[in-house]
Amino acid sequence: MNSPRGSIWRKWDLHIHSPKTFLNKQFNGVSADDFVNKVSESEIVAVGLTNYFRFDGSELEDIKRKFVAKGIVVFPNIEFRTQPPNKENQEMHIHVLFSDEVSINKIENFLGRLKTVDGKYCKDLTADEIKTTSISIDTLKNTLTEDEDIKHLKDYIIVACPRGQGNFRPSGNDDGRGNNFAIVVDKSSEALFGNADDTDFFLKQDRYQNAEQKPVFLCSDSHRLEDIGKKFSWIKSDITFEGLKQTLYEPSERVKLQDRNPADVKTERVVIDKITYKNESKENKVVHFNKDLNSIIGVRGSGKSTLLKNLAQKIDPVQFQEKDKKSPYTLNDFDVEWGDGKRNEGDDDSPKSIFYVPQNYLSSLAYDDGEHINERDAFLTKLLKKNTRFENAVQSFDNFVSKNKIKIEDLTQKLLKATGSIDLLHNHLRTPFSLSTPYSQSPQSG
Repeated sequence: MNSPRGSIWRKWDLHIHSPKTFLNKQFNGVSADDFVNKVSESEIVAVGLTNYFRFDGSELEDIKRKFVAKGIVVFPNIEFRTQPPNKENQEMHIHVLFSDEVSINKIENFLGRLKTVDGKYCKDLTADEIKTTSISIDTLKNTLTEDEDIKHLKDYIIVACPRGQGNFRPSGNDDGRGNNFAIVVDKSSEALFGNADDTDFFLKQDRYQNAEQKPVFLCSDSHRLEDIGKKFSWIKSDITFEGLKQTLYEPSERVKLQDRNPADVKTERVVIDKITYKNESKENKVVHFNKDLNSIIGVRGSGKSTLLKNLAQKIDPVQFQEKDKKSPYTLNDFDVEWGDGKRNEGDDDSPKSIFYVPQNYLSSLAYDDGEHINERDAFLTKLLKKNTRFENAVQSFDNFVSKNKIKIEDLTQKLLKATGSIDLLHNHLRTPFSLSTPYSQSPQSG
């Protein structure tokens, strides 16, 4: 199920009701196959198959089997109305989202121990009772904690709903009873089912004292076929419960609520798609690349540097020779394929380039203040210029220097000219001169 490229962005819908949902059913005769096919056609790779308080008979088993046949991972999801209510006196909704590896029997056993406020076990509730009943948040938490067959964060997570009926928004400035319950719900959950407007709020760690960042998932909450595929979350992880848990630790980096695939921000022409080569046994080998960060991991001598050197030499042999004097161990039929279909150095329409940093290169630049000082400055400047903000700042600085250099040169010329004029006047003042009288004039007598 996992991609050879590692963690990639894919569509998940973690709150989706099937035609067997107990409440607000609007599927109007849609079959389980139609339901599963619609999800598959929407390119959703993981679902939280949801029903209220329990699943309907063999619902989970039958539909999960159909999803798995389509390559779609199923996380069982039980939705509960809970007590106490929010500040609008509405029952808040809490979900227990189970790992895809938790058996149906374990889920049913848990529901067989969970009591509603009416004193009935969730497993035994009728469809009519499900319409009106609820559970205490404390009862839910305690029953989960006491269950020896399912473990928190290993087998399930708790998800709250800040929107819709029973919505909540905890605040550190309001000590009212409703707000206190909102904080309890927030603290009791690992994630939220909401929308893009909720994302920034639940990433704030000052929404109340000691609040934690939490991911917000956008879901269809489908109760009819037409709802499927219209709302979903982009999640960057393996399609596993462990992958889902990774979003709890990196909520802002692993979850995006938008229509377009977040990976599409990079044009295909600047992304390496894969490399191919033949090993010593002449077998064809393929290494797929991720559009984001790629890490080469291995013990000493496992070929990490060999792979890097072959990449650099194949794409930019001139740069390779400038930075690395040691030729690599050549991999047979080594070929680099880019996202736009071009190979190795590319062509005139789409030339390719890399920024190659060989092994120990940074150390030599960092510790040699003599021979490599100019090379280090050039390296760091080129590296930093790959950041758009830094490049724009450098360009603005260069424009400022160029513009003011002209002004300085003009003022310098004026200053030199003025200095020349002053020197000339000084020379004139120093030159002796006499006054001659063309005729003598005597005083008139009276």
